[in-house]
Amino acid sequence: MTIILKSGKIKTTGESIRGASPFFEVPPFAEHCFWIILMKFAIVDAVTEIESIATGSSIREIRRLRKLYGNGNWRKKKGVAHIQLSSGKIRLAELHWYEAHGIGRKEIKRKRYLD
Repeated sequence: MTIILKSGKIKTTGESIRGASPFFEVPPFAEHCFWIILMKFAIVDAVTEIESIATGSSIREIRRLRKLYGNGNWRKKKGVAHIQLSSGKIRLAELHWYEAHGIGRKEIKRKRYLD
């Protein structure tokens, strides 16, 4: 498990963090609070079959996204990719995330396994 301290320093505990996603970024206000990275997988290959689920005001959490990451043309998207679980197993999964131009992918979640 990885813990981001108020100072912005990253500290790891005894648990494995092999599954930390390369897309995770420290929010700009991390110096004011604690964050625990709980993502238990890493994306192994390119995300395919990408499609938009919702855009702009039709995204339920648009206010929170703008507050955390800034204004942008936000879209909720889904796609398919192989992921490596913290156990080391590789599986095909459907992923959901939020994305905005100039900001990038945020909050990638595994929704279901496809294999």
